[in-house]
Amino acid sequence: MRPAFIAEYVRQCAKQGELGNWTVRLASRLPEGAEAEIAGHSIGLITRSHSKSSDVVPGRYTIKRVLSPADELCDLTDEQKERALKATKEAAKGKLNRKGEPLDPDTPRGRPLRHQRRADQPLLLLYPLSPAEVAKSSGNPEPVAPLVGFAISFPFSRQQLKTEYVVNDIWFKQDMEFDDFEDEE
Repeated sequence: MRPAFIAEYVRQCAKQGELGNWTVRLASRLPEGAEAEIAGHSIGLITRSHSKSSDVVPGRYTIKRVLSPADELCDLTDEQKERALKATKEAAKGKLNRKGEPLDPDTPRGRPLRHQRRADQPLLLLYPLSPAEVAKSSGNPEPVAPLVGFAISFPFSRQQLKTEYVVNDIWFKQDMEFDDFEDEE
């Protein structure tokens, strides 16, 4: 992840009158899980496990996925949610889950959901992650404070701005294998 590329994309879209009305949401799971005191507030920490397919790297905590698809709906209108679910079901037609069963999503997600966002409606999700869970299988010591993951739900641009990226073969392969309908673990 390269923050400079994201920042440049946001700047280019802003010049076109897009991405002007951000929703920022701190995901919290109170009272279910562990909690931490952050800036005088009790925050329920999010549980995400270490990615078993990633190599252990000292000082690096790699999780499989930070985004929970339901969180991406928090700022959409009921009409947007309905259209997104219809589009998600349409996109899932003919696809099978890991068990070989037909997909029948009950939550809007992925590209169909982001197509329903207005051009001025980006979403930033912040995830305070449970240090114990992240460290459990990573081979690294438990961090002293919660780690914070984030996800951005960008609407599709009406301007179709071109942005140049440089990626390696491993990143490209991983990105191409990512499936919006992948079951969460």
